[in-house]
Amino acid sequence: MHPWALSVLFLAALWSNACAAPELTPEQRGRVFGPPTSVSMNKPVARVPLEGSDRRGYYKCTYLHVSINGHGPFTFLFDTGASYTSISSEVIRAAKLPLELDRGGYHDLLRIAILKIGQVEIHDLTAVRDDDFEVDGVLGFRSFGNMNLTFDLHERVLLVSEQPVPLPGGFELPYELNHNIPVVPVTIDTMHVPILIDTGDDAYAFELRSDDLKGAVFSHPPVVAYSVQNGPNRQATSFTTLESAVRLGSLAFEHAVVGINDDLTVSDFGVDFLKDFRFEIEPQRKVVTFQPLFAGSAPPIRGNLSLGFTSDPQGKVTNVVPGFGAEGRGMRPGDRILSVGGRKPGGFTPREWDSLLAKRKPIPDRWGRAESERTDLFEVAGLR
Repeated sequence: MHPWALSVLFLAALWSNACAAPELTPEQRGRVFGPPTSVSMNKPVARVPLEGSDRRGYYKCTYLHVSINGHGPFTFLFDTGASYTSISSEVIRAAKLPLELDRGGYHDLLRIAILKIGQVEIHDLTAVRDDDFEVDGVLGFRSFGNMNLTFDLHERVLLVSEQPVPLPGGFELPYELNHNIPVVPVTIDTMHVPILIDTGDDAYAFELRSDDLKGAVFSHPPVVAYSVQNGPNRQATSFTTLESAVRLGSLAFEHAVVGINDDLTVSDFGVDFLKDFRFEIEPQRKVVTFQPLFAGSAPPIRGNLSLGFTSDPQGKVTNVVPGFGAEGRGMRPGDRILSVGGRKPGGFTPREWDSLLAKRKPIPDRWGRAESERTDLFEVAGLR
């Protein structure tokens, strides 16, 4: 029933809704989109647990606990798809942060003297006020300066180190900064496509713009799917399965299920893809090393599990996916969901909902239209 969260900050977002705000000077822009003054640790490799969730309960992305100038803890998302660091008004008040540049209460600039994450201290980091992301703050890609960053989303840990961490059996790819965020080269059929490594995206394992799929062969025309949340905005998506192979380094992924989202600035790999690797980002050499956590050939890039519909917290059906059982039983947008699995609409946390779908067992759903009601068993299936 739940739509997915999608958390990405791009350069353009900094200027939206701020037409009357003071322009940033080149020096201020450099600090917003640049690294902190310094990063320090008390050991060669700092281990940072990836734990917590946003305020809606979404938990898959790289959330971590921080303190700011001795205040906290606060829950931040470390989003490699974020061009800059943002911070909520609530945390600004709690940490007693003074404004560096007042831009009318939206996208004000602040300077954080010390942001501490476990054994890591980030010094003199510029942040932007933003209350759109349902989290205390979002650390941008360059928040850790030139430190090497090794992610293990399966074990839910981030390693921060001055020297690279060995990843035996891994392969290395160069990355470039596109909108100040890291993209790696991927081949789809014969097309070379820059793909963002996005630790802030839990919408689809693999999400692309239509422009990046020109020439690719689909198993079927794209099917309209759910909308996803990007800050305050909802973005329409569709999905299909690629007959064209997807190549990442030496790996070839066959029959990849892809979400198509033309509101993306950059196509991306989300956390449901990245969790199959340990991967290390080396800013000084501008490379990413991928260590597969699977043996043999690449596993399929699968689509999300679904009952074939979404509804809002009040139970109003917002979308019905063509080809699923819900459509076959006559459900349509605007119908009412009265209960799912014996619980009221909105009664599941994202973690509980994901756990329920992961069992892949039919789920009883009581729903209706006008004065009529009915109960059906809905199969759990993957988008494909």
